[in-house]
Amino acid sequence: MIDLITGYQGQPHISATQIADLNNAMIEDYGEGKLLRMKNGTMSLSGTTLAVSTGYWRANGYDMEIQQAETLEIDLTTSLSRRDGLYVEILRDIPSGTERAEIVRIKGNPAASPNEPAAPTEPELNTDVLIMAQNIGALYVTTSAVTLEDRTMEYHLNNLGLSIVDGKLCVTYTR
Repeated sequence: MIDLITGYQGQPHISATQIADLNNAMIEDYGEGKLLRMKNGTMSLSGTTLAVSTGYWRANGYDMEIQQAETLEIDLTTSLSRRDGLYVEILRDIPSGTERAEIVRIKGNPAASPNEPAAPTEPELNTDVLIMAQNIGALYVTTSAVTLEDRTMEYHLNNLGLSIVDGKLCVTYTR
């Protein structure tokens, strides 16, 4: 069976997964396992406030638009340090089938030498299906400060070489 990846009789039916697969194929999995900042959408830390600006991101092929800047206040620890994981989750609402992206923080356990918590494997709500969780960073939290490790990657079209070989579009990435 072949599925035409478009709307069906005026109704959209393409899934985010189909688009992600196409996106990854077009750029030969450049950015696989990373979050690409396609346009703006940077993360920054000011004191204990994490800010994500508006922009466009691609998480392992899934495109998303941050339409409104977001902030998250990070609570300091009371004694031992901890590491928190930052993720973009791609979720599907079971009743409606609507797919969405959310930025989540997984709080780590305080310890003398803290480890980052494991990636989420289940959705927060039992009415959702977790399609994917992409790590975008980590926070190192102490009693007096927060440090951000930004694991996103800025997308540079300049690094991609496009050519046609045997009638096929080829994309190469150079650093």
